[in-house]
Amino acid sequence: MEDMEGTQNPPRIPHKNTNPPRKTHTAHTAKPRKPHKNPNPQKPRKPPKILTISTTPKKYCNIKPPMPQTLIIGDIHAMYDRLIETLENARFNPEEDTLYAVGDFCDRGPDPVKVIDYLMGLPHFLPVAGNHDMWLYEYLCGQGPAPIWLDPRNGGSVTYQAFRDLPEERKTKIRIWLGDLPLVRTAGNNIILHAGPPAEVQDQATLIAQTRGLTLSKAYEEQLATGSYSPLVHGIVWDRTYIRAAAGWEHFKDTEDAQELGRTPFDTDMTIICGHTPMREILHSDRYHITCIDTGSFDPDGHITVINLPA
Repeated sequence: MEDMEGTQNPPRIPHKNTNPPRKTHTAHTAKPRKPHKNPNPQKPRKPPKILTISTTPKKYCNIKPPMPQTLIIGDIHAMYDRLIETLENARFNPEEDTLYAVGDFCDRGPDPVKVIDYLMGLPHFLPVAGNHDMWLYEYLCGQGPAPIWLDPRNGGSVTYQAFRDLPEERKTKIRIWLGDLPLVRTAGNNIILHAGPPAEVQDQATLIAQTRGLTLSKAYEEQLATGSYSPLVHGIVWDRTYIRAAAGWEHFKDTEDAQELGRTPFDTDMTIICGHTPMREILHSDRYHITCIDTGSFDPDGHITVINLPA
């Protein structure tokens, strides 16, 4: 399978940041982008209000929110300390709040086991699987470790070494948990997946129908039977072409160079929330109906992003 991960510190995709500069140690509410003409006019859309809360001042962390929160977190990549700090800054209450996630819990960072143990213990945790979670699952199923996983650019060696000496009982428990992760979730007016909508699927109804009940274990069983993951699975978990097209549009949209780069907008009246492709800040595109919340958790200059899940 082609390595879609790039270098250890993958280049950021340029995009215009119309939000005011973030001030250190201040809560930040992102200003919605100016809506563009809807290519599907019979489905009017309102841009989601995105509240970035990964920078909430620590002095407010112990103030209980007025009601349970519904949050979604970007790629974590075994960065346990950053994960805990981010959730504390968001005033996350594991007993009352619901936390969604776009996948990639392991690799690159130093604490894959601690991260997964913590997430498995959350009572209201609703993740989807990422490609790094898939590599770990393959290994726990007895296939591998895959050379692509251990490639230094993909950061799997730390995870492999951490899991190699774990008791078999713990490996089995984590394998079953990973295998039950869906590849796609819907929540309110949102479609949650790891990389983006696959090129083979053009609309939300088809995507939801074709991925209903599709878990990591079922995708893996199909891979064992056929020798490769299906284009549908590969697109959801690995393919960056859609988010790159969205980023390109956002960068050039106010210039004479504005054009759709490689992929046309997905036919949906929902918002797709993804990770997989590290950005310096949250990327949102109204035209492409997508929000990317991977902000380079493993990068020294990056961070883990948590946002309120738009209704």
